[in-house]
Amino acid sequence: MLAALEKYFPDNFKWSRPEGGMFLWAEGPKNCDMETIYQKSVQRQVAFVPGKYFYATAGAGIETMRLNYTMTDEETIDLAVKTLSEVIEGEYK
Repeated sequence: MLAALEKYFPDNFKWSRPEGGMFLWAEGPKNCDMETIYQKSVQRQVAFVPGKYFYATAGAGIETMRLNYTMTDEETIDLAVKTLSEVIEGEYK
């Protein structure tokens, strides 16, 4: 997933580099609403958890997402990250 993020995601995004576990945390620019990105990516068969659900304060973390990299192969992850990147770029050009 890290390689796919480097390859496809916009330059104004950053993400964690976990050494284990199941999830990766990504953050877009402040104007990026991951709820909108989520709705559009699900239409293209790609899902993630918008990060705002992990914050106690309303409105916090709207530009964040939690990505799961377990239980699938590298080819599927690459395609999913590419698709997600296309959705992001289509929404924030």
